[in-house]
Amino acid sequence: MNSMVFDAASAFAVSRESAAEFDYETAFCRNIGWVTEAEQHRLRLKRVAIAGLGGVGGAHAATLARLGIGGFHLADFDSFDLANLNRQYGATMSTIGRPKAETIADVVHGINPQAAVEVFPHGVASEAVDKFLEGVDLYVDGIDFFALPIRRALFARARALGIPAVTAAPLGTSVAWLVFVPDGMSFDDYFGFRDNDETGNYRRFLVGLAPRSLHIGGLVDRSTLDLAKKIGPSTAMACMLCAGVVGTEALKILLKRGSMRPAPWFHQFDAYSGRRVSARAWFGGRNPLRLLKLRVVERLLARPVPARAAASAADASLALKVIDVARWAPSGDNDQPWRFHVVDETNFRCRFRRWDRDNPYEYAEGRPILLAAGALLEASSLAANRLGARIELKPIDQSPDNLTYEAALLPGAAEAKDELGGFLTTRSVDRGPYRSAPLTAAEKRELAAALPDEMEVVFLSSLRDRFTAARLNSDATVLRMRLDSTYHVHKAAFRFDAHQPEIGIPAASIPLDPISRRVFGWVLEDAARSRMFNRAPGAVRLSSLQIDWVPGLACGAHFALRWRRPNASHDWIAAGRALMRFWLTVERLGLVMQPSFAPVILAHSVAHDPSALAAADRRKAAAILCDLTALTGDPDRLICFGRTGQPRRPLREVRSHRLPLETLLE
Repeated sequence: MNSMVFDAASAFAVSRESAAEFDYETAFCRNIGWVTEAEQHRLRLKRVAIAGLGGVGGAHAATLARLGIGGFHLADFDSFDLANLNRQYGATMSTIGRPKAETIADVVHGINPQAAVEVFPHGVASEAVDKFLEGVDLYVDGIDFFALPIRRALFARARALGIPAVTAAPLGTSVAWLVFVPDGMSFDDYFGFRDNDETGNYRRFLVGLAPRSLHIGGLVDRSTLDLAKKIGPSTAMACMLCAGVVGTEALKILLKRGSMRPAPWFHQFDAYSGRRVSARAWFGGRNPLRLLKLRVVERLLARPVPARAAASAADASLALKVIDVARWAPSGDNDQPWRFHVVDETNFRCRFRRWDRDNPYEYAEGRPILLAAGALLEASSLAANRLGARIELKPIDQSPDNLTYEAALLPGAAEAKDELGGFLTTRSVDRGPYRSAPLTAAEKRELAAALPDEMEVVFLSSLRDRFTAARLNSDATVLRMRLDSTYHVHKAAFRFDAHQPEIGIPAASIPLDPISRRVFGWVLEDAARSRMFNRAPGAVRLSSLQIDWVPGLACGAHFALRWRRPNASHDWIAAGRALMRFWLTVERLGLVMQPSFAPVILAHSVAHDPSALAAADRRKAAAILCDLTALTGDPDRLICFGRTGQPRRPLREVRSHRLPLETLLE
């Protein structure tokens, strides 16, 4: 492997004029006080090897250069790209495509033009480890997490050559670090690595870096960590924390002062939680607690990982890209009542299925279909806007049984990019309890502004209103579970075999304890069993405590979206479009919501078609109508009833997915 020696006259160093003006003592005089003048001169004579100059390595090099280290071996075979901008020290728009090793050498010389820098632009091959470590006083590990074989080789050779080594891992918003000294525990012994067990070794490395896992509470999207595919998330904050602790450990090692706690001691500081740990892992990789935790981690990693919305293929037509995003619009029970026909690259048609007259939830001659259609049309418009186009939507057939729209995509967005489009694939229903913090006045204003002039939102925030809303939802749950006509709908809608079903609702999203959820699944298996259970005194009420009462009280507010004035010819497709924008605004504000249509449907049924209900059920529905009217006003003006608030966790891992694009195309 070839290396390149960089000095002040290098093509990547500062100019000769700048080098001539440089004075080492003046440049690093502000270090004096934390180090003595003699120590600063000793640092000038030290040489540090850094392998890996991406997330943490570049920051290590800059920090150590500012400490006044006089010599560097810098190794990295990679070049900067766009995905490095979130965390890597040398990554800027001007350095994309430029080799990392040469860029960081330039950074070091920009700080200290007199520094002796030897660059290894092809990384460190196993046969060139000795060359890379030759004459260095400290090895600093900045290699990518998944480059484990060469990392092991470097630590083993550094130990054999009597060179201390430091590694620091950026974990979320925390830093976990380890120090290895020649006469202490070895790198392999600390982690308990085994030959010919690559996957197991990655898990041992993950567990050994931070045995107390102070960072784990900050991981909100487990799908971004995939050991098999060798990918994982990182932040600039953690990388900067790494540089700070590595610089400090380097100071202690190179100047031989301060307390040092090498392996089997492990250290971690998590800035997010404010916690710190420094403890000894007796026996390293053979520690019984470490082995137990390794088994726990293996089980956690074996659990199904929540899927993420896939990006549209780069070579897909504009029409397909718009459809691929728009299909994430909401619909009743996630039944996705739409199908698409692509005419050409910029034109498509969307046909909505006829409303099911046997489905009691498709009230008012299929109003949920119209709301879903409006949501899809708005999603299509936002998706087109996000892709730099504008969309013209034209109704071809507006009959309830053959609702069809034609979409034409035209070049050039009609206006500035609509920020709501970025939340189309992340919007979801959160059925669990929220934080009880009330909505702020600014949040209420923004949500109200998301609606057109002919619509308004009423927030029900007081404890009394939340109690009334929770009772209303509970009464609606009890009644709808009693109705024989709803059994086939519930049986078809709830999915007990998947956390992210392509159609329907994951049963795991219902806020029930595991035993109650199993009972619910058992009851739904048979119509007679369901009828008997749901009519048993108090049976559904017990479940409703978890489904309606706890979430109904634990939220920021209940809300009612409604028309400002009564009108028999309200445009319910326009209402669906407004509901879509309201929901996306909820998402943009970092809030969550759960629509609650059951009280609206039952109130409408008893008001407009009471004969469809048995006498006893009719009385219960009339009580629901009365309570809903008192709470929200005229039910005929009501578009959507629901609740919103701050989520307890920012990601809904259990959520409804969508049918594949090819299934939705006609």
